[in-house]
Amino acid sequence: MAQYSTGTVEIPSGTPNIVTGIDTEWLVNVQAGDEMLIGTDVVFYTIGSVDSNTQVTLTVDYPNPGFSGFDYVITSDFTTFHGIPKLNQGDLKSADTYTRAMTIIDQALSGPFFGGKVLDKDLNAAPGAPSDGDAYIVAVGVATGDDWFGEEDSIATWDSGTSSWVFLTPYNGLWVNVTDEKENYIYGLDGWERLSLTVFPQRRWEPIDTFNAQAPSSTTITMTSDLTSLIRPGTPVRYTLVSGITGFSAGTYYAVCTAITSGLLTIAGPLLPTDPGAVSALEYGLPEMVSHVDFFIEGLWAAGTETQLLQTQMNTGFYWKSGRAYVVEVSAIQGNVDSGSEPEINIRKEGSRILTAAMPLNSTNFALETNGTSEAIDPDFYDMDRNETIEIECQTAGGSGDAEDLTVMLTIVHE
Repeated sequence: MAQYSTGTVEIPSGTPNIVTGIDTEWLVNVQAGDEMLIGTDVVFYTIGSVDSNTQVTLTVDYPNPGFSGFDYVITSDFTTFHGIPKLNQGDLKSADTYTRAMTIIDQALSGPFFGGKVLDKDLNAAPGAPSDGDAYIVAVGVATGDDWFGEEDSIATWDSGTSSWVFLTPYNGLWVNVTDEKENYIYGLDGWERLSLTVFPQRRWEPIDTFNAQAPSSTTITMTSDLTSLIRPGTPVRYTLVSGITGFSAGTYYAVCTAITSGLLTIAGPLLPTDPGAVSALEYGLPEMVSHVDFFIEGLWAAGTETQLLQTQMNTGFYWKSGRAYVVEVSAIQGNVDSGSEPEINIRKEGSRILTAAMPLNSTNFALETNGTSEAIDPDFYDMDRNETIEIECQTAGGSGDAEDLTVMLTIVHE
């Protein structure tokens, strides 16, 4: 039986989710999960439990309780995968059932292979002013009485025609794209899980519109909206400078995010100007556009200055074999530090120094040192093209010359 509508119903004011039946036989004709239309409503309410022949409990509160003697219709026949209500000859309120079915079908067809998206997967309360077609994955922890109560993990879609939420129960293998994360999720035995496969690849560089064009420091940019869900430490960043800034050339520069809060982006790369309006554009890229190259210099290495440690100390060399990329950060550690003053290093690309000044090393064994604003990345020489050489330079010898086992790490952003 597709529908059951025998008798009438009432909902007392004090129990807005309890429906009482008069002359009804619900135990044999209705089950949990069926959907009820009451009176002239166009909103379907899901039955959470069948308590007796004359009482059912809804999954959410009915918004206008305190009535009796209303007609009703309970729909009990649904499709297997998407829970679409079926229409049968002679069904009551067929137009309302048809509208609900079409809304669910529309949501189902907007799945991953058709470019479908949900706005968020972390909300556990229905938003206050949704637009038609807004869709969400319902998070756990929905409070009793909320429009989403009892629908955890379902996809909730707002239907402005009926001013109600339509819920799609997920099935194993259903994919969606969560737009606020730019990530794809698949539903399985353990619920929703992020896909490592990029089904909806973002553009290589995504523009950021919510930033202040005047940098507060040479390594930070003020953000005017919270982008911490999109940009994380290690994310590549590029920015464009306008012309007319003293000491800086107009153009695009590459960097990497080292820290981010809701209001501040910190980067490693060429230094930023702090002039008003200097930064005209800001973008972020894919995490896989960042790579790392490590160099190891074994044994004593800083008894004197040397521009080619790889060649002279390790009897080797390095050629960049990928496409255009940029060295945005230099780090180093030593196995044994100098017993006197610490040596200082630089990186040479095709013979030109990438750092504007020599970088002193940490005076503690195995302690990481990273270039700072005093040893900034030189934007004139930080770019690398295929088959260009990289060398490690001891620019300042150690005080005693007994520093040993140097590891140098380069952070590289691909264009």
